[in-house]
Amino acid sequence: MRILGTFACACLVASFALPALSATYDLTGEWELSTTNNAEVGPCPSEEDTVGTATIEQTGDSFVLTIGDGFVCAPEWVCTYGGTVDGDAYSAANAGTVDDEGGYLQQTLEFTATSADAAAGSGTSVYELDATTCEWTFDFTLERTSGPDADSDSDSDSDADADDGSGSGDGSCSAARIGRGLPSGGAIGLLLAALF
Repeated sequence: MRILGTFACACLVASFALPALSATYDLTGEWELSTTNNAEVGPCPSEEDTVGTATIEQTGDSFVLTIGDGFVCAPEWVCTYGGTVDGDAYSAANAGTVDDEGGYLQQTLEFTATSADAAAGSGTSVYELDATTCEWTFDFTLERTSGPDADSDSDSDSDADADDGSGSGDGSCSAARIGRGLPSGGAIGLLLAALF
């Protein structure tokens, strides 16, 4: 009886010692990112749909999504999101000061993986400076172009006509421009980049 009790206790301890991973898929790889249904609230420039690239590095129930070609990132960190995975649900965010005027940007992405090769969701970006607030929202899809589970017939040339991300135009979104509602030639991260 003592041996059985010791074994049961050891099994119980072992079940608490290792966390169970809940991620349904490993989305590590290269992706085509397409934004649609762009909307804005506040004195914000309106924006158009955008197609570009993204990279996902997933380790268990955490991931980093980095936006690439097709989007302008000023400053660069706004195109990198850190997040968590719960089953097929992915949630990521970033936040910080984005311009010399002290404007603060908070961004979130929420998406669901429908397979190891596709996902869809929505994003929100809120820019605040003094009494001025701009909020942008959009829907997006992710389609795998390379990685462990990429379909062999995936089209990896989808970004051939995409913006090179070099920031031609002015590459920024200053508080003065947002406050006056004037159009911008650049972007702040995925949300602003997709919208500018």
